[in-house]
Amino acid sequence: MDRTMDEQRCKVEFPAFYDQIENNVRAWQAKGGITLKDVDDAQFGAADGWGFARIIIKDGQLYIREVREGNESRMSALLHLLYQAVTTDPSSARGGGEGSLPAIDMVISTADKDGIAAPAGWVMDKRVDEDPRNGRWLVPDFGFAGWPEAGIASYEEFLLLADKEERDHSWEKKDSRAFWRGFANFYATRKDLLQRTSLTINPSRSTWSDVRETSFHDVGEQFSEIVPMHEHCRRKYLIHSEGNSYSGRSKYLLACHSVTIAHPLEWTQHFHPALNSDPTSPEQNIVQLPGPLFNGLEEEVLRLREMDKSGLGTSQGKVTPLSQNSARRIADNARQVLRQRYLTPAATMCYTRAALKAYASVQEVKTWPESKIDGLRGPSPKDGPGGGVVPSGGKGKDMLKLGAKGDIEYGIWRLTGSIDWPPGPRMRRG
Repeated sequence: MDRTMDEQRCKVEFPAFYDQIENNVRAWQAKGGITLKDVDDAQFGAADGWGFARIIIKDGQLYIREVREGNESRMSALLHLLYQAVTTDPSSARGGGEGSLPAIDMVISTADKDGIAAPAGWVMDKRVDEDPRNGRWLVPDFGFAGWPEAGIASYEEFLLLADKEERDHSWEKKDSRAFWRGFANFYATRKDLLQRTSLTINPSRSTWSDVRETSFHDVGEQFSEIVPMHEHCRRKYLIHSEGNSYSGRSKYLLACHSVTIAHPLEWTQHFHPALNSDPTSPEQNIVQLPGPLFNGLEEEVLRLREMDKSGLGTSQGKVTPLSQNSARRIADNARQVLRQRYLTPAATMCYTRAALKAYASVQEVKTWPESKIDGLRGPSPKDGPGGGVVPSGGKGKDMLKLGAKGDIEYGIWRLTGSIDWPPGPRMRRG
């Protein structure tokens, strides 16, 4: 799908995205808009130990005021997604004007949770029961760019690999045991999952489940070999479990022509409005157990397997008296609605641009100083374009010693080695 869709086409293709964005706009309108102080609070209140960034978008350019990568490549991935969204904006290609991205000043965090307390900050997930009056903004998670630490290529490459698995493993050839691999750690959902599928407790569970713990770092007899994400598509039933907060694997599982089975979710991401767990709906595309935790998992897997084996359900006809969709229908819906629409790079670009424009619409630009570029009040790179460049600078150089400063343009930041910016300690208020 086209990543350069205009706003009108985006709304037609991905209508489920927009209610959450409009709710945020109403929340901030009720609070009087986003002020410069709100953005400062988000920046200086961002949690240490996780990646975060404050960026400026103006005139089709992305500038970095401050960035701290953290322990993984998450922040670089998020900045890459934002850069793609800005540079694929069709209105920018036409030289701006109506519909183009306004000037934006924003802070984003890569924390699993609680990375930014200030509601003006952008996060990858939020609690499903969070007060909507907060107006917290969601950014697509870093895995939509890539997740090398988990051994996963770019999301586009993953989709290509997953498509090959689907060609090689038709529905009839897929393993029908419920499948999960992951690190349980101290997470209640995953501990519960391991308990309910433990072969030590009940060896007969191997007939319907294939659940093993894995780790990128730890070693021991309890850990099995890591299974590449695209190979998950060889299974009919994929178990989704949240961990520290949301689980970064869900977008990979949901892109398979399989049935994803989850416990009651406590966290939501930007694409979750496209999920349909209603068993009475012919558009159901995910199974969500009633809970608590994974209570009912075995019964649901056996029910789905029996319906699939007997050919019952709604895959080819009307809803049954029990209003239960067949596994094949749920998998078909996931492929059509999620894999082919809401989880595509085109959808990610459409959502990101729409959210950015909505955020900009509630910025109280009069609380920003006058720009040194055009003399207008509003977000703008400090001291104008050209920040971060010094003679003898560049990749591998001591930019702090060389006196580099200012808001650095994204491309120059990449050429400089994607370093923490500005060089030296974190910026402080004042």
